[in-house]
Amino acid sequence: MSLNSIDRILAIAFGQSRAQQQPFQIALQYWSQVVGSAVVPHTQLLSIQKNVLWVATSSAAWAQTLTMERSRILTKLNVYLPNPLTDIRFSTAQWQRPETIAKEREVSDNFFGGAHPSTLAPTSSSQAKPTKSNDPQTAFSQWVKTTQQKNHNLPLCPQCQAPTPPGELQRWRVCCMCAVKEF
Repeated sequence: MSLNSIDRILAIAFGQSRAQQQPFQIALQYWSQVVGSAVVPHTQLLSIQKNVLWVATSSAAWAQTLTMERSRILTKLNVYLPNPLTDIRFSTAQWQRPETIAKEREVSDNFFGGAHPSTLAPTSSSQAKPTKSNDPQTAFSQWVKTTQQKNHNLPLCPQCQAPTPPGELQRWRVCCMCAVKEF
């Protein structure tokens, strides 16, 4: 009976556990090491299908840049995988990051100094919501009535006399349509 060193036993055990892990889990585990910390926030691993890794990116520019680096990334990632990947596909499809959406809203709110100037305060709950109608004429009549009720107390644009949210008048002194014509 021969005695094996601890290093050899650990290497065998590690090799067996790595072989039992799913390739996608391994890719997730080593992705940040392979692509770097600057790229990770702009990528999201989706799946491995037929030895192809599918990755969502935050923009088309990231997808194009990473596609150019695809062979380098494949070489580095395949070191960790029991069965090598044949390709990586980068796409903006299925990109969803709640923290990114929240940051974009924050930037938008900061740009506009809070809520967008066209935002109206919520209407009082005392107004009954119109019932939905399948008849186009009735639906249009209800829409006109609802729109008139919403616009009833709004100040008028000094140029075109259209009902205008107060934030627009405060910011541009005219409604958004007249402001666009001036620009």
